Order: sequence, then structure tokens, then C-alpha cells
Amino acid sequence: MPTFNIKHRFTGSILFSLECESLKICVEAAVKARADLARAYLARANLAGANLAGAYLAGANLARANLARANLARANLAGADLAGAYLAGANLAGAYLARANLADAKHDPASPEEIARLDAIREIVLPKPERLRMESWHSPNWTPEHTPEEEHACGSAHCLAGWLQALCPDPKIRELSAESAGRKLAPASSSFMFYTSDAVALQWLKDRAYAKVA
Repeated sequence: MPTFNIKHRFTGSILFSLECESLKICVEAAVKARADLARAYLARANLAGANLAGAYLAGANLARANLARANLARANLAGADLAGAYLAGANLAGAYLARANLADAKHDPASPEEIARLDAIREIVLPKPERLRMESWHSPNWTPEHTPEEEHACGSAHCLAGWLQALCPDPKIRELSAESAGRKLAPASSSFMFYTSDAVALQWLKDRAYAKVA
């Protein structure tokens, strides 16, 4: 059975090593063992479906890695290079993505309706970035009784899911939790961008990355 080594992207030093059947199994074992994988070199790695919940991958090179359906919940990906990574169906709930490079990252294609909803948020928050606050679903004074028109004018701040809900006139959607509403209104973007930082989300909106074909 071969030995797989996870190496530091800059020094080449071995961060974790395991005799096993695949790199995916090695990485999962490293995460389970709570190994420090900061700045690990995992470019182009096939980690589809891997359980990487809680992984410490700050500064890791995951460029063009296959992370489809991977569980990255609560993973620390601060400063990680995810350029060109395939993230379709990945669970990024609670993941820390500050300063992560998501350029050309691939994800599930958005529908025209989803694109239109995100475009509406883009028009509001790009001129006034302070109106996007990813750390909370809604402003404290938001209620389902607020109309979409009131949200345009009142100067309130929301996260992406919160804005999707606040701008939706459907009373059934407005009665849901913001997370549930956001997942219904933007299923292709929900796991990909609902749990990131203000800076990453703003850049994503500015680039209209959600409208690009995966």
C-alpha cells in the first residue's frame, strides 16, 4: 500500500503522512487527527465527497482541487487558494473564508431567477457596502412585515441570505428562517457563499461570479 504525504506548499516539509489507498483518505485522516494543515499543498487533489469538517487549511493551496460534495463545514480556509476549485455541492456552512482566493471557482450553475435576485442585491450593496453584513442574517429591526420597497429605502443591512429574503414579496418565504429562505431562493449559491466574509461576498457580487457558467 502506498504512502501519501501532505506537504507544506512552500517548504516541502511533511505535515502529515499515512499509508493508505488514496490522498483523499490521507487528508480525511489528517483532519480527524486535527493535524495542522496550514499552507498544505493540495492543488488539483481529488477530494470529492471528503469529510473535512473543521479542517485547519488556512493558506492551503487547493487550486483546481475537486471538492464537489465535500464537507467543509467550520473549516478554516482563511487565505487559502481555491482558484479554479470545483465546489459544486460542497458544504461550507460556518467555513472561514476571509482572504481566500475564489477566482474562477466552479459551483452549481445558477438559474436566471437566482441571478436576477443576486443582481438586485448587487445594485443595493455595491454603492453602499455597509449594507452587507455577513455576520448576521438581518438587521435587528427587520421583521417579515417589512416590504421589499422598505428594505430598498431604509438603509438596513443583511447578509446575502437575509437580503434574498428581505427582497422577496412571497409571504411564505418571509416567514421562514433567513437561512432556509436563502437556500430556496439561491440554491446554487447557498453553500458556496452564505458563510463567508464581507470582503469575499462583496467581491463575488462585484464580479457577478454567480452568473458565470461553471
